Amino acid sequence: MRSWASNAILGASRREALLRAGLAIVLLGAIFVLLPIRRAGEEGSVLCLLHLSEAGEVEQVEVIESSGFERLDNAACEGLLRWRFVPRRVDGRAVATTLLHRVTFELKG
Repeated sequence: MRSWASNAILGASRREALLRAGLAIVLLGAIFVLLPIRRAGEEGSVLCLLHLSEAGEVEQVEVIESSGFERLDNAACEGLLRWRFVPRRVDGRAVATTLLHRVTFELKG
């Protein structure tokens, strides 16, 4: 398991699930894939565990399930580190938490 310390687009159902869990996305950055990855035809998905601070910042990303391509795993982790969330609150206080998220890389066109 690889760990990254310190963007894919979420569908409406995923966004609603995050809101129900007490998390809300403030800023989503697209995760861009480098041209060599496109040329190599690499596709796959990466399951990541995000460690969120009390401030809603992604402090660390762990690869739980690899895509099978190191470049895709790295792109997912680097992109997820740029995400920001409205902090989860327990009894009115912001708390650190973790969140599982799958990033899927799919070539189109």
